Amino acid sequence: MGSKPYKNEKISQITENLFMGDLEGAQNHELLEKFKIKHVIEIEADEQKPKVNSLKIFINEDEIIHFKASIKKALKFLHYYIMQNKNVLVHCKDGQSNSAPIIIAYIMYAKGLNFETAKRYLDSKRPISQVRPKIRDYLLIASPEELAGLVHKS
Repeated sequence: MGSKPYKNEKISQITENLFMGDLEGAQNHELLEKFKIKHVIEIEADEQKPKVNSLKIFINEDEIIHFKASIKKALKFLHYYIMQNKNVLVHCKDGQSNSAPIIIAYIMYAKGLNFETAKRYLDSKRPISQVRPKIRDYLLIASPEELAGLVHKS
């Protein structure tokens, strides 16, 4: 038997406490309640904020130095709440390409995986995920240890 077909969900569960979704899902209070999500990372979203604890970051593919700063903020946020067994949603407008690198970086850090393995894992949970070329290039050379350094440095 194959895996069940993917339907375009507004929020997908990636790991026990990590979720990925789109703006519509992040603004759907019933879905947030269903998944017990109280913490959200918004990426390039400027509409109304969900009524939960949130971190807003921006990703510019052409400025990797700023991407690294955004990754650092996001990984610290994810680590803090997931270590407390809290559910966290990472979302962007369409739930595809801006939130995916944050999820992949966290999976690389938390599970000690390389980019390709982490991307395959994410694809198994949310097949519509994509990573832009310059960000992919950065994550291809990033190690789980380097990402851990971002989490644990001030």
